[in-house]
Amino acid sequence: MTPETSDASPPPPPHRRGRVGLWTVLGTLVLFGLVVLTGLSLTGRTLIVPEILRSEIEDRLNTGLDRGSIRLGRIELAVSRQGRAELLVRDVTVGDATGAKLADLNLLRSSVRLGPLIRGDVIPSAIGLRGAQITVRRDAEGQFTLSYGGGVERRARDIAGIIDELEDTLSVPSLAGIDLIRADDLTITLEDARTGRLWQASNASLRLERDEDGLSITVVSELFNGTENLAEVQLSARSFFGSSRASFGAIVSDVPAADIAAQAPALSYLTVLDAPISGAIRTGLDADGALDSFAATLDIASGALRPDADARPVPFERGRAYFTFDPAEQRIAFSDVSVQSDVLSLSGDGQAWLGEFDGNWPSALTGQLFLREASVDPEGLFPTPVAISDGSADFRIRLEPFSVEVGRLSVGMAGAR
Repeated sequence: MTPETSDASPPPPPHRRGRVGLWTVLGTLVLFGLVVLTGLSLTGRTLIVPEILRSEIEDRLNTGLDRGSIRLGRIELAVSRQGRAELLVRDVTVGDATGAKLADLNLLRSSVRLGPLIRGDVIPSAIGLRGAQITVRRDAEGQFTLSYGGGVERRARDIAGIIDELEDTLSVPSLAGIDLIRADDLTITLEDARTGRLWQASNASLRLERDEDGLSITVVSELFNGTENLAEVQLSARSFFGSSRASFGAIVSDVPAADIAAQAPALSYLTVLDAPISGAIRTGLDADGALDSFAATLDIASGALRPDADARPVPFERGRAYFTFDPAEQRIAFSDVSVQSDVLSLSGDGQAWLGEFDGNWPSALTGQLFLREASVDPEGLFPTPVAISDGSADFRIRLEPFSVEVGRLSVGMAGAR
């Protein structure tokens, strides 16, 4: 070995300070993030998200929205003691692909998955919002137009089309992980061109849940209809992915008969009543979106038979109708019908067919009524009420102008042999 060789020093090891320093910084940041999240979960306090992160979240959401845009106001982060993270977003503006405003939301709450959030991915699993306004317009042919504000509208041929539009909206990547949507303090307006009526639901709440089979929707609200009284309405819907099959339900309390009559052709005969109605209605659509089932239970409070404003009202104390509707035959099957008034009380069953259509809406009802019992007591005509043990009648009712025709009538007197 030469002196030159023995005096040479080995080359220094590669410089690793930069790499060690980078991983140390990243590890410290992750550790800091975990400490912050832990602190939030223990104290129940919220953290205002910095602007740079707010902008990043907004950009990621808009990347997944191929048919719209969203602008976010202040974002707050809260973590529950169970480790569930929630984003509270204030002053949210939703727009369409052109930038036109669809809706303004005062507050949007979103439950997000904590693991992806630590990695910088916002994957919502539940959303809550407050203060939205929705307007639904139904034209004379029964087609729907939905307006979310800002002059932008969406059209659907029928209720099945609305469900299809909703499913398509929730299928975009940024919303595909959402299992629950809650909305409070909604204002929902329904304008009906055929009847010229307007209904407004204020303080409404909505709950939408998604499972592997489809969507379940519930809406609860008070309904203002231009009168001094507020009606109560609870609506529900169930849809199934890959099909237009769906079921719908409505539970109503103190809704005017004219408002019930305007909702479906099978209810149109109720327009001759001036009385509040409470009850339940269930309907179903087949795989093609056509009506295939309809059932209703209606309890009618004190009111009057009054086909139009100029007609003399015929008062009654209460009434009841339980029935199903067969859309293929346009047939209503009444399993129970009853009326109680000072002049006439009766109970029975029967059937009727819708006819003389104007578009989808009937103007006549033809059928048979079978009496189980009845009592007739016209003022000053009989010394005591006349009791009828059984009977039947064929009838035709035209709604406008209102008229009643009786083709055959038979009655059995109570106690007669």
